[in-house]
Amino acid sequence: MTTTWLDIDTSINERGLMGILEFPIVPFEVKRLFWLSQVPAGELRGEHAHRSCEQFIILLTGSVHCRIELRDGQVIEGDMSPGNAFHLQTFSWLVLSQFSKDSTVLVLANELYDETEYIRSYDEFKSR
Repeated sequence: MTTTWLDIDTSINERGLMGILEFPIVPFEVKRLFWLSQVPAGELRGEHAHRSCEQFIILLTGSVHCRIELRDGQVIEGDMSPGNAFHLQTFSWLVLSQFSKDSTVLVLANELYDETEYIRSYDEFKSR
């Protein structure tokens, strides 16, 4: 399976926007959930890859720029809007940037947190 951009079903009316995620779209059992918000201007998030953890990343509010480099060197890059999502597979280098003040990113993961499975050096990532 390759990393794919997805659009989450949304409904918008005078009462606001509602996003709907039905779990069959998530290609793994969710064991951890976390979110990013209030990211200061100019900060980068991610800047790592995972050896075994897969993630499903959803932008809930605001805007964020996303750059994913796959193990084979392919780069997927673009600006996310609310309701955009992607499945981040193992050995994919992720950098999130250009967070708007109101951005909130939700992350679903197939593993509990384990620092030893992170690849935090870009040089190590490129050497694999």
